[in-house]
Amino acid sequence: MNDKKLEQEEINLLLNKGFEIEVRVLGIKKTFKCKKMSLGRMLKLSNIFIKMEIDEELLTSGSFQEQIAMQYQAVSKNTKNVVKAMAVCFADNFLVRKFLELYFLKNYTPNELLEFAQNLLKTANYANFITSIALMNGNRPTKANPIEKK
Repeated sequence: MNDKKLEQEEINLLLNKGFEIEVRVLGIKKTFKCKKMSLGRMLKLSNIFIKMEIDEELLTSGSFQEQIAMQYQAVSKNTKNVVKAMAVCFADNFLVRKFLELYFLKNYTPNELLEFAQNLLKTANYANFITSIALMNGNRPTKANPIEKK
């Protein structure tokens, strides 16, 4: 990727324009744009992300055999959630999302998934969400009661 294209992608992210993917179906090229990261979309994505299962201890384990086994399990347990999250970013329509899920399953590679994940993190801006709810929490007229009492 050349510098000009990278710079344009960064500008698009800063201007909240999202990012695009190109899909080919029967030789016809179609471009899908990542939808605006509204609170509702972030909620849908978060509900999908929470269901993902990765054993981080095994991932960083010194045993190569354990790492490989965990990687196979991670793919087996999480692939459907990953493609579902990707489809939520690009489509609101149920049928279009299902089409995109099938497309991602058949055509996307781990490298493309990594690029998507990096773009999604930049676009979603979860840090601003956390800062916003912390500010709202400070606006309460009463002190919060702890959920668990020790």
